[in-house]
Amino acid sequence: MAAAYAIGEKKTPLPKELIELLSDPNPNVQQSARRSLILLGCHATCVKNKEPSPATQVNRLLKLGPVPTTNQGVIAKAAQKWSDWWAQNDPELKRLKGTPASPGEKEEQAKAAAAPPRLETAPAKPASDKPEDQAAKAERLAAAKLNLAKQLASDGLLAKARTRFQEIIDTYPKTKAAAEARKLLEKLGK
Repeated sequence: MAAAYAIGEKKTPLPKELIELLSDPNPNVQQSARRSLILLGCHATCVKNKEPSPATQVNRLLKLGPVPTTNQGVIAKAAQKWSDWWAQNDPELKRLKGTPASPGEKEEQAKAAAAPPRLETAPAKPASDKPEDQAAKAERLAAAKLNLAKQLASDGLLAKARTRFQEIIDTYPKTKAAAEARKLLEKLGK
């Protein structure tokens, strides 16, 4: 939840990962991801265009959803709306990446540049009962959670990063992300 929240605060261009987190079973994670998507959307459109006004844009983005829910149909529709919105407004994240940094953010960006590269995750796919689809979904979710845990570690929030790495290992033990989380957890333990 904290990592999803921080992405919006730090203007980190990770909308695809946030869209995946909309389907998290924890409503707090879900809503933190939604909030950060709204912030990133405003940064991508309002900062460069000055149109529409930020308040108008926030109201438009709020309508993309989802409201706090566990209804997978509602979540899937909201995820699709967000994917479509990003595809229309900033598909390559050029405007979002070009958002001017405040003086404090310049220092954070220098730290982020020294951090290990982020994993790219596949776009969200419709749910299926097939085992291979379940494995692919687990890989995507674990990779997204690993990216967030790495961000926590690079931000110096080591206790939270350790907790997230362990959560990935426990929840997705057979994924590539879990293997990487084990290695990173060992490095943090030293």
